[in-house]
Amino acid sequence: RSMEPEPRETQEYKLADPEEEFTTSWSDPNWYQLYQLHHNHIYDYFQCSPFYNNRCSNAVVISNQMSHVNFDQALKQLQGTEYKTDFETKKHDPNLSEYT
Repeated sequence: RSMEPEPRETQEYKLADPEEEFTTSWSDPNWYQLYQLHHNHIYDYFQCSPFYNNRCSNAVVISNQMSHVNFDQALKQLQGTEYKTDFETKKHDPNLSEYT
């Protein structure tokens, strides 16, 4: 059995009140039971959230199997929503905790 999570059909999440953007959170406790939350898996974890837009450029690259080329290069060829992991902010901001 593959250890990769099965892709789930998600719908684009729309907030009724823009102020909710800063107070709404999500987590998947089942994920933690099956997988480590690690930077190599963060995109897979985020795909399960209601905030994920399944029409994003990342999904286009994956679904079109464009990953045989450099993933970042393939993303640069597309326009639209793109998800990235920000490793640099934590390195330069002493106020962020180890788990941010």
